[in-house]
Amino acid sequence: MKIDYLKPEQYAEWDAFVAKFPTANIFHLSGWNRIARHYKTENTILAIRDESGAIVAGSPLFVIRRPKSHYVVNGIFGSYTPILGNGGEADTIFFEELKRFTREKKARYFHLKTIEGPTGFRSFQAPEFVRQEVWLSAFLPLIANEEEFWKSLPSTIRTKIRKAQKNDLRIQFGKSDAEFEAFYQVLSDNMLRKGSPIYGREFLRSLLTELPGAEVATLWLGDEAVSGALTVSYNDVIIVPFVSSREKYFPLRPNNLLYWEIMKRAGMNGVKFMDFGTSLKGASTLEFKKSWGSSLVELPSYVYSPTQESIQLDGGQGAVQLGVKIWKKLPPPVAEWLGPKIARLML
Repeated sequence: MKIDYLKPEQYAEWDAFVAKFPTANIFHLSGWNRIARHYKTENTILAIRDESGAIVAGSPLFVIRRPKSHYVVNGIFGSYTPILGNGGEADTIFFEELKRFTREKKARYFHLKTIEGPTGFRSFQAPEFVRQEVWLSAFLPLIANEEEFWKSLPSTIRTKIRKAQKNDLRIQFGKSDAEFEAFYQVLSDNMLRKGSPIYGREFLRSLLTELPGAEVATLWLGDEAVSGALTVSYNDVIIVPFVSSREKYFPLRPNNLLYWEIMKRAGMNGVKFMDFGTSLKGASTLEFKKSWGSSLVELPSYVYSPTQESIQLDGGQGAVQLGVKIWKKLPPPVAEWLGPKIARLML
């Protein structure tokens, strides 16, 4: 077998390999390698080839450089990237190469993100990779028939959706510049309110251009965007990595209506699952996700340290809590300029 670090002109071959696996998801695709370049993040795709030259295992790799401490990871942001391949010798070579690559980059550790959920999980043998359980997601089965899907939802959720529907809110889907800008303004305002850095127009726009099945959904009250989400569909799953509503419209229940419209449309288009996205264990956001009747799914991490250091993942909460109060006080133009520079350290 042969180890190969793919060049951009080989990425189409990688994406074709990804498409063969039922456990593959949007985070495996090479589009993320192109997206990461907006943050000037070093990245590559490690592929293991058999004697015929065909790819039999592999993973995207990203080198996240932080002051005095950097690491290597197989997916950026709230990703989960199960190992693709059929096990055996390819696994052994794959994990040995991950360790060598981590040492070569002088990284403090390697962080392997996976999932144990409805889309599948393949076990592996890599004793030097220590399991940690920090994050969860929530999956909800979707139903193509709108009436059946509606009846499957908890009555409390149906009541909230009905209340929102009485407020003359209209849904819009698309990916035009105007639709993206409406979504971005809602997201930017809400993240400043919460004290979180914005990821930047260039980065978020690249999600729409680089990822198949990506679009924005916006709720409108008259001529104002009340709520917005960026959604991505791939391999029977729709995920909402970014979503926000304007605080002054919270009493109208826009989030409930927005999610209903997104899921209803996805189900009618043949999508099987709604992935509510990554949350830290114990996070308040889990309550909203569970309220839809979704099932919590483990997103275990496997960590390798070249020096056998005990690494404790915390989701960056120490740094986040330290900066929230300061960030809320920034003028919007300053937050807009500074946000992407901070966000690249939080990949």
